Amino acid sequence: MLPVVANHFSAALLPGGYLGVDIFFVISGFVITGSLGAQPTRLMPFLSAFYARRIRRILPALLVCVGIAAPMTLLVNPFAANSLRTGLFAVFGLANLHLYRAAADYFASSAKLDTFTHTWSLGVEEQFYFVYPVLAWLLLALGRGIRAKPFFLGIGAMSALSLAAFVQFQSELPVAVFYLPWFRFWELGLGCLLARVQRGPARMAAPAIGVATAILAICLAASETAIVAATIGAVAATGVMLHWGDGKVWSYPLLTSPAMRFTGRISYSLYLWHWPLLVLSRWTIGIHWWSAPFQFAAMLGIAWLSFRFIETPWRKPRANAAPMRTIAAGLAGSGAVAGLLLILAVPLDGRLFLGARPGEPELGAQSIVNPYRPRGSSAWQGQICVLQNEQEAGRAIDPGQCTMARLGAEPGINRRLLVIGNSYAPAFVRAFDPLVSRGYAVTLVAALGASPSPSIANHSPWPHADAALWHRVFPAIAQTLRPGDVVLLASELAGVLPDPQTPAAARDQALLRRDLIAMSRELKQRGVRLVMLDALPLLREAACPPEMAYRQWYAPFGPACVLKSRSYHLARRGPVHTMLEDLQARGDLVAIDLFELFCPGETCGFAVPGVALAYRDEYTHPSVQMMPRVGRAIEKSFAAAGLLDPRTAPRKPR
Repeated sequence: MLPVVANHFSAALLPGGYLGVDIFFVISGFVITGSLGAQPTRLMPFLSAFYARRIRRILPALLVCVGIAAPMTLLVNPFAANSLRTGLFAVFGLANLHLYRAAADYFASSAKLDTFTHTWSLGVEEQFYFVYPVLAWLLLALGRGIRAKPFFLGIGAMSALSLAAFVQFQSELPVAVFYLPWFRFWELGLGCLLARVQRGPARMAAPAIGVATAILAICLAASETAIVAATIGAVAATGVMLHWGDGKVWSYPLLTSPAMRFTGRISYSLYLWHWPLLVLSRWTIGIHWWSAPFQFAAMLGIAWLSFRFIETPWRKPRANAAPMRTIAAGLAGSGAVAGLLLILAVPLDGRLFLGARPGEPELGAQSIVNPYRPRGSSAWQGQICVLQNEQEAGRAIDPGQCTMARLGAEPGINRRLLVIGNSYAPAFVRAFDPLVSRGYAVTLVAALGASPSPSIANHSPWPHADAALWHRVFPAIAQTLRPGDVVLLASELAGVLPDPQTPAAARDQALLRRDLIAMSRELKQRGVRLVMLDALPLLREAACPPEMAYRQWYAPFGPACVLKSRSYHLARRGPVHTMLEDLQARGDLVAIDLFELFCPGETCGFAVPGVALAYRDEYTHPSVQMMPRVGRAIEKSFAAAGLLDPRTAPRKPR
């Protein structure tokens, strides 16, 4: 627990502290297998007794935590629906599956500010409980003994397959590997096997524990880039400690000291409460060097209260408590808390919030696909103009439904502007009002998570949608463009501008340059000009949504956002900015730089003077409030590049 808490306070304190959960899984498998007994009884009595024990151990403290933390979240989070949904799944042991599904949803809020994100590990453990007791009963009964060979062969084979899948898919499917139980089975399985293995020679204990301790320390200090090696090392070291960690080894006095035993006793409640307290702190006073000791003390205090008055009374069954009655009570309790969350989410939505709601009418990433109709123009239809997932990769996009054009315009005046890119393109849809009024027919199409150009490898969950955008949708519409028309590329460029710069990023930047030159050459042959939006401040790493940056009375020290200086963002976007300047000087394209609008001061943040929120979500899609300023800047850039027909100049007021 201690490494987990340290890592959640700040990853810089202990980069590998997240491995505490992996350590826990090994211990959990060890303890659960030990509790099964030497020779299981008949299956149904065995299962009912097992599940009754697990319910008494897990549910009371979890339900109290969710039932208290949920309304507290509503007090300070103006958009708490995501946390409530996770809490709803958590009380039924399904939080990990919900979070996995949400991670594949482009519009999901960041899990870092979800009050119940940490309950994913309980979901993994509870799903393990549905499978393992039956499997263990069958294997042990088949082998007729505590050290039955079928048990070792069965659990060992499944653990080996799980470990192989973990190693194979960590880089390809990191979210699935993190949340889904079959990628964690090998950790629990190791503990299960160790619980039924005789201890090795006593003379090996001291050196084995010494090596394991050193390996564990190295793993806990390792960065997340070494996650495969660090996880395997930490799990193996934990297994060694479980196997040889009795009273005869040198580490025993330390690990059984009063302070460690106290932390161990309250560890479950500490795990339940530490994350909600950190999330609530981020919404209010923040997490600082001076506040951390008090916040940690609060975690310990609340965890002790939970252990003393909730966990302890429920852990031992009453004399007349039948297992099925305990199971029924657990289900009823989960249903009651779920009902509370539904009440908080529907009739009480927003009514408990203590602060002032941000004035932005369209907050959240989901708002980028809202339909929009400029005054006196045809409408952009929103969702049908954006490929939003892999299932939509083959869907046709009708340009007619994705075009904003001035109604009643004189024939021959209209030029065509094709706007294409990832989710940043539709976020700018309102910025093209001035161009529509000046005679442009603006067609806007996009794919979520698309690469900024066709040759750059796509690492999003939607590679087929990316391929469809660049190799099917774009060529089809580009063929209809006429001389005088314009193509505008609008994509968020954080993927090709990592911090720090990497060889892979340098290759992507070279591919982007090559693609832009090739695209410009092909378009020029048809008299079509190419325009590209330069990189905005890259705020994805700020670790907060824009609404957290909105000043509230209960957050006296300002937002708990990790904001960087203007010079940092200018340096980070430097490679692409320099490239675009060079290509513009060569006449290959027109670069539109909006950086000054979004970062007019020494620190680049979520607000700018005169605009409460410059962005609509934590993925830094620009807000609706910024679009009038952005629209004027784009119109000015088009005029400077000779891309506006003088016959469409707006009339001067009399």
